[in-house]
Amino acid sequence: MPDLPLFALLRAGPDLRDRPVVVTGGPGRASPVIACSAEALEQNVREGMTAAQAGAVCPELLIRPRAAELERQAQSTLADLAHAFSPRVESGSAGLCYLEATGLYPVFGTEARLGELILEAAAKLDLAGLCVGLAAGKGLARIAAHKGETTRGNVAIIPPGQERAFLAPLPLSRLLAASGLDPSEQDRLSRALAGWGLYTAGDLARLSAGAVGARLGQPGIRLHWLARGEEPEPFTPEARPLVFEERLEAEPGIQTLEPLLFGLRGLLDRLVNRLACRGLAARRMVLDLELETRRGDRRRLEVSTPTRDTAGLLALIRLELERDPPGATVQGAALTLESQAPRASQFDLFLPAGPAPLALAATLARLAALLGPERVGAPELLDSHAADAFRLAAFQPDPARPRDTRDGMAAHRLGFRAFRPPRPARVRLARGRPAQVRAKDLSGRVCRAAGPWRTRALWWEPWPVDREEWDVELQDGALLRLAWDGSGRRWVVEGEYD
Repeated sequence: MPDLPLFALLRAGPDLRDRPVVVTGGPGRASPVIACSAEALEQNVREGMTAAQAGAVCPELLIRPRAAELERQAQSTLADLAHAFSPRVESGSAGLCYLEATGLYPVFGTEARLGELILEAAAKLDLAGLCVGLAAGKGLARIAAHKGETTRGNVAIIPPGQERAFLAPLPLSRLLAASGLDPSEQDRLSRALAGWGLYTAGDLARLSAGAVGARLGQPGIRLHWLARGEEPEPFTPEARPLVFEERLEAEPGIQTLEPLLFGLRGLLDRLVNRLACRGLAARRMVLDLELETRRGDRRRLEVSTPTRDTAGLLALIRLELERDPPGATVQGAALTLESQAPRASQFDLFLPAGPAPLALAATLARLAALLGPERVGAPELLDSHAADAFRLAAFQPDPARPRDTRDGMAAHRLGFRAFRPPRPARVRLARGRPAQVRAKDLSGRVCRAAGPWRTRALWWEPWPVDREEWDVELQDGALLRLAWDGSGRRWVVEGEYD
């Protein structure tokens, strides 16, 4: 991306597209113009002008200083684009990214088709102005991409064995621009080569490498290698973390929820496009708000199942912010998506479909907003001797299972309805077994009794466990669980079997 500062700005601000826009090196009116849109070029605005000069040439010109954070996000998106086509990617300097295409042509067809697919994917990621070059090395591919600047949207290819023929007619200015050397070194070499009467890469390639190195040093040797079609730069692929981040700057500040959600929607759209480019889905969201009070506000939102549904993810963010609004004016936000490969599930022909994952997540978020997050979840039994010892864990619906059948009939199981809290009871014993029960709405003579099940544990705790439990059937058919609490010296009805 030769105009990374400009296209990074247009990517974050769609309202600036199709308008004359320039990017300056700083905020002052004396700052030089470093990038111009096509509409600004039509108004005779050129790079190198000061902001004041450009504004005088085009009164309707929009002047924006370069934004380092937006450029960093665009560079990351460029690397995501490369990872969509190859697992071996190296992120170069600003606006440059390399991918290894070895072995990809049988998958995508020809080299030209691979370049076209890269440009199509770039358009979906709002990476306008992209130039693609394919060659046998980093430096050569960079030269091919720079040659394609004059015809953006096309793919420049240097066929194997034809490097010198491709490079020979190129002006040295193009070779220097794509060499990766510092601007000061480029100026020094340009003046020296012009003084020698050399103007094309072919002129430089005909010289002796030793003579060039003796007069121009290591930078001259590197440029001579490129002119001869040789590759001096090694390819060093890097690991790509599965974390995606976009930032929002809000000036003068956001005080209400709707404008903040509008800005976050734009961040989500760009992040989801990057996930789709890599074939990934969001598993967790982290929202960092920069408040006017300089106090950080971080929110972590779990997603029940990996997804790329922008509307559903935005609904989770809305519920979180409605539950706990920011305590001050928001001056910036950073949204991070932690990703993983989406899980493919096959539906059963004979069982009903489960709840929609994002709808379930939104419902849980609403319940957490109403009751508090510590009151929402699924009970998980603890390995303890204490009765009904459990904790609330994150709710994950179990996959539907076929009913257990025996001889064609569904197996019947009793359900137990626990009373919260247990109901106090008066129990009359006969020969050490419950014979009569009297409790609220549950009274009668005991017809059958099973037990006792005794538990004595946790004697070292302030409230030790000393229990004796019975299952009893009353004369009216009620099935109850009775418990003698030895520490409290009382009988209780713990629940009823359905």
